Amino acid sequence: MMIVDPYALLRDGLRFLFSKSHEFECVGSFGDHAQLVEVARRLRPDISVISIAEDDTDAFGAVARLRQEVPETGVVAVPRRVCDVDLRRALDSEVPGLVHQSGNFEEICEAMRKVHAGKHYYSAEFMARIDPSVRNFKPSSSIKTRSDLLSPREQQLMKVLVAGKSLRKACEELEISYKTADKQKVSLMKKLDIHDRVSLARFAIREGIIEA
Repeated sequence: MMIVDPYALLRDGLRFLFSKSHEFECVGSFGDHAQLVEVARRLRPDISVISIAEDDTDAFGAVARLRQEVPETGVVAVPRRVCDVDLRRALDSEVPGLVHQSGNFEEICEAMRKVHAGKHYYSAEFMARIDPSVRNFKPSSSIKTRSDLLSPREQQLMKVLVAGKSLRKACEELEISYKTADKQKVSLMKKLDIHDRVSLARFAIREGIIEA
């Protein structure tokens, strides 16, 4: 297996834990995602454990290239945040393993075991963001996140509401009736499993819909 993490302390810590487990052999570790495909071609690891910092879109791009160009290398991505944006990128790249950084070492190992066996493993935090109607989940671009379920109108309404404006003000801006706006508000909160304006605002900040 190969470890990719921009922080040397975390990278070395993971390598130490793997050396103690005697279950996985680390063939290399480095911090630059730009080298991912090149190093994987040279080392041919069975699995790459790839840490992904917040808003690091280049990292997911590197993962996608790795999946395309070195498909025999399994991937366990370890993002530092839980959000639909990162989940969407992982699904689009068909990343088989996705573990939030808050997970413990054993969870990362379990994800690696599953991926090595040709299966998949997504942390519970990410699975909670998948369309609840999905059965027999398998990572793919066709899988929808809860955010993907929102209609364009619901997305527009959410942006107005999380900006701190009232529902009546939203009606004026979107040129819809109060009844329609209220119905859309109920619908979008149900789809996101959010039940109050404060939680909706937090969701919007976390997803990058509005700035903190």
